[in-house]
Amino acid sequence: MKRKIFVITFCIIGIFWFFLALTSVFKLPYLGHIGQWLALELKKILGFSIFFLPLLFIYLGIQSWKKVEIKKTVLILWAFLLLILGFSSILHFIFSSGGEIGAFSHHLLVTRFPIWEVWLIEMSFIFAGLVLLKGINSICAIFDKLLLWVKQPWIKFYGWFKAAFSLSPSSYVKPKVQVKKAKTKTEKLPQPAGIWRLPSLDIFGSNKTPRYKYQNRDHYQTTAQLLEETLRDFGIEGKVTQVNPGPVVTLYEFDPAPGIKISQIASLADDLALNLKAGSIRVVAPIPGKSVVGIEVPNAEKEIVRLHDILISPPFQKARQKLILPLGKDIFGNPTVADLTKMPHMLIAGATGTGKSVCLNSLICGFLVRCTPEELKLLLIDPKRIELSHYNDIPHLLYPVITDMEEANQALKW
Repeated sequence: MKRKIFVITFCIIGIFWFFLALTSVFKLPYLGHIGQWLALELKKILGFSIFFLPLLFIYLGIQSWKKVEIKKTVLILWAFLLLILGFSSILHFIFSSGGEIGAFSHHLLVTRFPIWEVWLIEMSFIFAGLVLLKGINSICAIFDKLLLWVKQPWIKFYGWFKAAFSLSPSSYVKPKVQVKKAKTKTEKLPQPAGIWRLPSLDIFGSNKTPRYKYQNRDHYQTTAQLLEETLRDFGIEGKVTQVNPGPVVTLYEFDPAPGIKISQIASLADDLALNLKAGSIRVVAPIPGKSVVGIEVPNAEKEIVRLHDILISPPFQKARQKLILPLGKDIFGNPTVADLTKMPHMLIAGATGTGKSVCLNSLICGFLVRCTPEELKLLLIDPKRIELSHYNDIPHLLYPVITDMEEANQALKW
């Protein structure tokens, strides 16, 4: 309720000051003799910077609607004070309409600094006020847009001038970096003849990689008993109700006794890892949809997740969409896929040696086994020159794999 009162009060004051500012310029009769006298006196003091006062109160009203903060309010007041000083001084110097404040501040600066330093200081007041009001990042973004808007005509003029005068008509040659250059290369790409047949999934199968053998049931029962005993030593009663072996970790579902806090179990992760002789243990508290706590224990031997197993899995085979990503397996060992069309963006990131290139190649292969060249066109950019070069001969490419960044800039405008 208080916030609404602040908002309404500031907005009413801002509207009132706005009419005063208009009255000082256009001599409106709506505010009567007292209002006209007050408007003229304020204009005499502030000049045309009087229009900052209604903006100040309306801005304070907007900020009050979000949250009332004394620190932020003080910064807003300082920002508008600097803006009024800077604009009043400049208006006084150019149009002699900066009011008494502008005359005083400009005269004070002129008597102490050269005129170019005065201009610099007055512009600094305005810039500092804008930074306090909107933040340095917002101001820099505005200046970037202004700079780009100013540069574009000059860039076009420079290109026209260079094309018109630097080369004679008889010796004129088109620039090297053009989309046409890539189009010339695409003529050499193999084109599918007749009906395109999707590749067989058997090409991803290999008998050289040994199949992962899960531990026997006794191993999981022994680990579950050790978990229960370790937690019991720390005063936590409960029972492991289910074991879910996965390719990398095994999830043990622990049902704690009534009155046991989840934070007590989570704080014992290091002690559990020590007793189980594991590198690290993660406590999932609680498992969504269940009234149990999940304890993930790393497997002694990690399973190699084969792309062939994901491509032949029902989730990948039964999906109706074309752009299906074969992601791998979840912690339960179930194949996991995703639809690229439902993702606005996708970023593959990770440290060196964590499998980014393997993942990227798996995703591309997932597309190639589902889509014909008529259904899918790829634009591959490889700055490292070694990751994607083996895709150069596939007919799904718009252009050959691009390694030059200038050429990539042109190709992305396709």
